[in-house]
Amino acid sequence: MTITVNQETITPELAAEFLKKNKSNRPLSSKHVIALAGSIERGEWMFTGESIKFSESDTLLDGQHRLSAIVMAGSAVDMLVVKGLPDEAFHAIDIGSKKRGLSDVLAIAGEKNYVVLSAALAVIKAWEVNQEQIISYGQFSAQQIEEVLSRHPEVRTHASIRDGVKSMMHPSLACALSYLFSLVDSVKTDMFFDRLQHGVGLEKGSPILLLRDRLFLNKASKSKLPKKEIAALIIKSFNAFEQGKTMGTLRWGDNEKFPLIAGLNKFKVAK
Repeated sequence: MTITVNQETITPELAAEFLKKNKSNRPLSSKHVIALAGSIERGEWMFTGESIKFSESDTLLDGQHRLSAIVMAGSAVDMLVVKGLPDEAFHAIDIGSKKRGLSDVLAIAGEKNYVVLSAALAVIKAWEVNQEQIISYGQFSAQQIEEVLSRHPEVRTHASIRDGVKSMMHPSLACALSYLFSLVDSVKTDMFFDRLQHGVGLEKGSPILLLRDRLFLNKASKSKLPKKEIAALIIKSFNAFEQGKTMGTLRWGDNEKFPLIAGLNKFKVAK
């Protein structure tokens, strides 16, 4: 048995030919393929030494997602191609490995609160892509998340200052919304979260009181509200508070259009 390792330029046509040799790989994740294809299209792809692997019987053992992404992107990239591995090697590939996540990238870069920060940046990126679906996290690359951070460096300060409300909502959502709200009015944003946390000075009809009651009720309930609904309630409450309005009820349903953050429509959306 001879094992060969070569650096090759994998064109979409060659990738399609390689994929024909895929006989026993795991089910394809379309989301992962789309994310990889986007990385190639944006010019983020880097040669890292990661390889496409074939067995001695010329069966594709590893690389179906990368090859599918090349086909989808319609662009060639350089990769190592390993041929001649034992057929049984398929069962050992990736065992014990851990894919590097967005938070790992930020941790390596020395960022504090990197777990909350990475998830919050994904929320902000989702808002930039579609303001009506802020909570619909997409599969974003590390380069995209780092680029969002470079344009919104102040989000770092919101990763820890909203710890007081983390029992009511996910810390990353609190961080992202706190930052986005601050772009409208930083003073009222601080007031909003402080009153939400402590419940002081809230009268009947206060949108913050309605939100606080809703979040505590959700915390005590076995049937939790979807994250998207929680985000919608927080945005509706802040909009009313920022505009000095009172509310009789606070609710949002799937049949209702997702609320925009009032005052942020004027900001340029970066794709």
